[in-house]
Amino acid sequence: MSDLVANTIRSRVYKLVDIDTLEFLKKAGIFNFRIGGSSLIARKGEPINDVDIFPTVSPDEKKVIAAAKANFALVCATKNAITFRHMATGKIVQLCNFHHDSLSNLIRSFDFAHIQVGAEVEIGNKDGFEVITNVKVAYTQNFVDSRMLGDSWYTGRELNAIKGTKHYPLASLIRLFKYHERGLIGKGKLIWAVINIVAEIGERGFADYEDFKDQLDAVDLMIVPGKFEDIQHGTFMRLFEAFTKSPVEFPQEPAPDVLTDVFEFKHVDDDGIEF
Repeated sequence: MSDLVANTIRSRVYKLVDIDTLEFLKKAGIFNFRIGGSSLIARKGEPINDVDIFPTVSPDEKKVIAAAKANFALVCATKNAITFRHMATGKIVQLCNFHHDSLSNLIRSFDFAHIQVGAEVEIGNKDGFEVITNVKVAYTQNFVDSRMLGDSWYTGRELNAIKGTKHYPLASLIRLFKYHERGLIGKGKLIWAVINIVAEIGERGFADYEDFKDQLDAVDLMIVPGKFEDIQHGTFMRLFEAFTKSPVEFPQEPAPDVLTDVFEFKHVDDDGIEF
């Protein structure tokens, strides 16, 4: 399993960070970053429409926007991410503003078992060219179990074990149905996940309107398009009014194990192992 995961992630990293994306990141001054989530584990033949990039150091937003202009159009900018769309291919590149002190903590912050996988990527100089030189792969036991069982489940409660991690159960609830439609979460686990996530939304609550908008900013743009700057929809307002209260502190829980492998690549081939 370890070699299969590592080879697959290696192949995906090079596909996701294509020439235009690499040039964009270099111009933006981003030479060390992490990639995580569903873009790394799409099934063979399944289109990869977006990539979430987590810079290890916060980049200068003006520099990022200027660097993107050659090939990317700005979609939106929120507190959580700056999102661009490639003008030729339509691929979404999202620079996420979620910082963790390690790759392990980043992937443990992902809220469903099947996406708890990631790679830390370093751009360096090789033979006079700036290219990807190092890739560190990490994944949780949840991810391994999910691949073996062919199923997934909500892991949101484990976020409480990671100090400083913000909890976004509202976004998790919306993503849950996307994963169910794709056959990744069965009906039985769907019901229990809905109950657990709704309970967590109630326990967490919304401190104020800004906190509520922050929760909505974390919603997948591919599922719910548009901005949430001026929310007037009655359903959203009912939700806000029903759950507005002071957020609660969750108890710390033991962290799950994370498996890691480090690789240095001297060349890139086109024969990647696919899930």
